[in-house]
Amino acid sequence: MAELPFMPLWCADYLTATAHLDTTASGAYLHLLMHYWLNQGGFDQDEKKLARLARLSPADWKKYRTDILAFFTLKDGILTNERAEEEIAAARRRSELGKAAAEARWINHVPKGGRR
Repeated sequence: MAELPFMPLWCADYLTATAHLDTTASGAYLHLLMHYWLNQGGFDQDEKKLARLARLSPADWKKYRTDILAFFTLKDGILTNERAEEEIAAARRRSELGKAAAEARWINHVPKGGRR
């Protein structure tokens, strides 16, 4: 299972950024974002794999690829999404803070009627 099992979706930001997309393209982009989140990083430019991840036929991928890939940047042969990277980093920070807080509570826990 993924380290970050849930992905925040800022609806206003998503809808504003994707207002020019039709339903198919928007859904395909959202599928790519979810895959990105679960794998905590980008993907290579394999067109067949991108079509499959986007849940599109090869013909539909060809039709929508330019609009969808506009949300990604190619870095060292990997397609990345800046907003997703920021959200992943923020989620990791929150997770680490939560783990540290839980550990501190456990260490400082005094059982009822007992000693440490």
